[in-house]
Amino acid sequence: MSTVCDRLRDSCRDIWHELHNHPFVDELASGTLPERKFAFYIGQNIVFLRELARAMALGVAKADDEDTMRDFAAIVSNIVDFELPKNRQLLDEVRQMVPGATEEVVMAPGTLAYTRHLLTVAYEGRAADIMASLTPCAWSYGEIGKERLPDAPEHQVYRTWIEFFGGQEYWDTLEEVKDKLERLCEGMSSSDLARIEDIFRTSSRLEQMFWDMAYNERAWPV
Repeated sequence: MSTVCDRLRDSCRDIWHELHNHPFVDELASGTLPERKFAFYIGQNIVFLRELARAMALGVAKADDEDTMRDFAAIVSNIVDFELPKNRQLLDEVRQMVPGATEEVVMAPGTLAYTRHLLTVAYEGRAADIMASLTPCAWSYGEIGKERLPDAPEHQVYRTWIEFFGGQEYWDTLEEVKDKLERLCEGMSSSDLARIEDIFRTSSRLEQMFWDMAYNERAWPV
């Protein structure tokens, strides 16, 4: 039987093809991605994760029951206690490979667009909307990691990234996220589901833009 997540994923099939086959992902998986590009990406991801945590914290405020409050609180805790420290560790490691790397990270335009979408959804929407805005990020990373895991490169940092997102522990967490979204969407009207689909698609598009921004190191022009 088709699920809400199946519907959302199928509605973005064209976008997700680009996510899986972006040059950033291809070169990361082959170990040929210039380290300065990965350093740019990780720096922006740290900025992104801080704003994501703020958006997910609003999910606690929007929750209609204690289970949903607990779900969003757990997401915030995972970002703050695990994902941010892990990304800082990766950034420290890759910066050692980049001559003249700077410690300063300024939120780039693509990161600004993505995080403002998340925060707008969080402030204006419901708990289901907030979970839908998060799911493309978590889900696409899992698919990319799992797909690339069998041929992960020897590159120390890139292999660590792929092994994490392709590993069973991450996939168990991902399935929990999808289950939470399914629960929040139970009994929704067709118009509400259409809104969820639009949020999911926008987040998917911004995921593709994030890869593109990182690959081209697209910071502010002035």
